[in-house]
Order: sequence, then C-alpha cells, then structure tokens
Amino acid sequence: MLSDALSEQHRRAGLQGKTIDDSAHFCAECDEPISDARREAYPGVHLCVDCKTRQEKQERMAREC
Repeated sequence: MLSDALSEQHRRAGLQGKTIDDSAHFCAECDEPISDARREAYPGVHLCVDCKTRQEKQERMAREC
C-alpha cells in the first residue's frame, strides 16, 4: 500500500523515471543541503522539505482565494 502511494505521488509530482542523480544537492530556494534520504525518496527533487512545505501552503492559499 505504501509503495502504491509513493508511486502515485511520484507520478503526480512528475518524478517518474528520474533517479537520485536528477536530484539537487542544495535547495533551489534557500541553498540549504537536501538530505540523501529526501533525494532518494523523491528523485528529481529541487527543494528542501521546509521550502516545499512553504510552496505547497502558498499554492493552497492561492487556490482558496
């Protein structure tokens, strides 16, 4: 079940087919290091957890307005 949920999340995020090598080592927003665990869990990632959370919150707020 967890595997299916992660696969669906990767599909929605446009991460399918990407590898850890496609992931940034540093956040595109704040330039903080992105952990290897996050890079491996979300291949192709370019934002740290904090910046991604902030981005998603801003997107939700924009949709609600």
